[in-house]
Amino acid sequence: MAYYLSHTKLKLENSKEKMKYNSETADKFPLKILLAEDDIINQKLALHFLERIGYTPDVAFNGIEVLSALKLQKYDLILMDIQMPQLDGEQTTLEIRQTLPQKMQPRIIAVTANTLKTDIDRYLTNGFDGCLIKPFNIEEFVETLKESYCACKSAEKELNTVLDLY
Repeated sequence: MAYYLSHTKLKLENSKEKMKYNSETADKFPLKILLAEDDIINQKLALHFLERIGYTPDVAFNGIEVLSALKLQKYDLILMDIQMPQLDGEQTTLEIRQTLPQKMQPRIIAVTANTLKTDIDRYLTNGFDGCLIKPFNIEEFVETLKESYCACKSAEKELNTVLDLY
């Protein structure tokens, strides 16, 4: 599903995709998600995608709010905009990676319109687990959520194995 901004309306490109993803996606791949996005239009689009497939994410408008939210709640996944006021996505991710204990570390996906390979490589080097390029379609979005779910389950299993040794 691609989206086009036309006076902030969402236009579905393909009715087959419309039926392919539904609220059962969140049941199959349960994740606690934090959406970090300062642009209200992009925020509404991402929320629309997430809610349509059954997720109810928390929302932060900047990096400071992300860090505050992490003090109150463990998240499986943060969808992190790169350009935000006060504390941008890169700075926020570095702070998370440096301060949170390993067992509390969420997957962090950069959500950006920056498509240069050097930018994407920098995000991955600086602690992001992946990157979604705006505008993204529903298939890319769902695939990212599935990968995040599998990675979370794998990390949880590894942690339990290590804990069982002690």
